[in-house]
Amino acid sequence: MNLFLCISVAEGCMLFVAALVSNQLVTIVTAAGVTVFMLMPSSIFRRLTDLPKFFWRYPMSYISYISWSVQGQFKNDMIGLEFEPLVAGDPKLKGEVMLQDTFGIQTDYSKWWDLAALVFLLISYRFLFFLALKHKERASSLLQTTRTYLDILLTRTPLKDTNVSSRRHQPLYPLSAQEGLSSPMS
Repeated sequence: MNLFLCISVAEGCMLFVAALVSNQLVTIVTAAGVTVFMLMPSSIFRRLTDLPKFFWRYPMSYISYISWSVQGQFKNDMIGLEFEPLVAGDPKLKGEVMLQDTFGIQTDYSKWWDLAALVFLLISYRFLFFLALKHKERASSLLQTTRTYLDILLTRTPLKDTNVSSRRHQPLYPLSAQEGLSSPMS
């Protein structure tokens, strides 16, 4: 479920980015940049407690779907496990202690809260994608309406001009006469 939700949220985020940017190449570069921003506070490169609080820890760690997914997966795999100690005779290490000390992941809440956060992000990104599409549709329809009114006002020609002859009402000549051939019909 964790992997499925992470992929779905990533897809929704990239759809939102694609709806905001119109050029395909710029969309690919922007989507890669957004993925890097989502990857930074995910406890893969550095522990969350080691990141600066101003930008990376508080706004970005809550927006990052990769962070929620990694924390949920670590909790799913590590909680309830016991590891052999490094020194013989010491007590066994619990998975919860490993999560807090090694990875800096808080075990105050369960893995289900991480999945709930992913569901919330999935719904949020899809809703933002919908709003971006509606905004683009409204903006293009307003632009199209404005262009139509401008075309009507600026390119209006008089209905009947007596000096201009129409191609439709000119005399017809047979094709042979146009080619310079003589024909019994002409």
